[in-house]
Formats: sequence, C-alpha cells, structure tokens
Amino acid sequence: MKNKVYTVTAYKWGNREDHSYIVGVYSKKHAAIKAAEIEEEWRGKEYECEVLEWELDYGCAGNAVDEVFKEIRSNITNGIN
Repeated sequence: MKNKVYTVTAYKWGNREDHSYIVGVYSKKHAAIKAAEIEEEWRGKEYECEVLEWELDYGCAGNAVDEVFKEIRSNITNGIN
C-alpha cells in the first residue's frame, strides 16, 4: 500500500498570486479537510484553503507537476479573479 499525506495551504482571497502559507501536513484526509475548514473560519474567510493528496517519497522531479498530486478540496485561482 502506498503511503499518502495531505497538505493544506491557505491562499489570501483564494489566489495563488497573493500571500499563502502551509497550514499543515496530515496523514488522514478527513483531518486535512477539517483543518482547512477551521483555518478558513478562523481567518474570517480572508484565506481559502486547498487540500492536496500526495504519495509519500514521490516528487515532481522529472514529472509534470499535475501528475504528482490529487486535488481533494480547492477553489484556488491563479491570479485571475
């Protein structure tokens, strides 16, 4: 079985081009989703969180980035609102 981890990143106004920070890295999907919900509420909806699923010990070196992770929860934009 492949080990998975879930990252939670908060983006100001849900925009990758604005300020962002890592909220945490979790071993359980439900814990990551809950952390994202709590962080968004605590920040007064000024930040939107993205949850990504990653395979442990596997990176993007030599691969297209979109093949490395699975999007679990996201409404994040790339600077176009």
